[in-house]
Amino acid sequence: MTSNNVEVILCSNRHPKIIINAVNKILEHCPSPRKVIIVVPKILSSLGVISGYKKVVIRRSDRANLSKQRNIGLKTATAEIVGFIDDDTVLEKNHIYEVLKAFKENPSLIGLGGCISNYGKAPLWLTKYRRMFLLSHPAPYGEVNPLPSGFFIWPDPANAPKLVKSLWGCCMWWRRSKIEDLQFDESLSAFEDVEFGFRAGSRGKLLLSDCAIAYHLRISSNRSDFIRGLRQIQEARIIGQRFPKHGFRTIFWLWASIGQAILVFASNITGVHRLLAPEYRKSTEIDPDDYNY
Repeated sequence: MTSNNVEVILCSNRHPKIIINAVNKILEHCPSPRKVIIVVPKILSSLGVISGYKKVVIRRSDRANLSKQRNIGLKTATAEIVGFIDDDTVLEKNHIYEVLKAFKENPSLIGLGGCISNYGKAPLWLTKYRRMFLLSHPAPYGEVNPLPSGFFIWPDPANAPKLVKSLWGCCMWWRRSKIEDLQFDESLSAFEDVEFGFRAGSRGKLLLSDCAIAYHLRISSNRSDFIRGLRQIQEARIIGQRFPKHGFRTIFWLWASIGQAILVFASNITGVHRLLAPEYRKSTEIDPDDYNY
């Protein structure tokens, strides 16, 4: 397996300058992919200079829907290994090498999650709060374990490498031949990556890497924490009901909804984004006008 058999899919609804910067970062740090597939809404303006890059393929979606954009990217891809990378994720220079090494050494591996090295631990009080309300929270034993509320326990990156039950969308790699008949659920607007991973994970092993390192920054443009936080309540119920074996119970979902709603309104009033994204450190927040992250 060579680096020419790798493609990166980048789906974005943000300002073209952010997308251009993200593509340049991918090609600068990882010059080896066969191509970078960019999927953006039709209403987005020209992507400028990168439109002429030999390794760049641009596809357009009829609307801004991350799941639909990912489905278009997956349909366009031809390489055996495909990676979905957010426009605010920066890969280390040896990232793709480590991804290929993992897939080559583990034939039963169908998916790999990058090690997000800049994630930090949430304040203890916030972790206890989220546990009490059965909301998503990190834990050393976490494997993206489903909770009866529809939310889930995610892995502590410090305990990688480890096998997990799903992956998250900021940096995930797949063996395309094992998932090309699957699609991301276009009706979901939150946790769609986790839901996809739950389905794909029944076909083979998913690994959280400790070597394929990336940095997940935070660009606030085109993203409302208030709306997203409320949508997570709805999507948690849908995902919980979709996988009955996870032990979903409506009463626990209602309890989690109360806890999530309190965090959503508190975050909106105080401007403290970490209430809804506890893994982020303050240093990872990027001004939307700063295109040179």
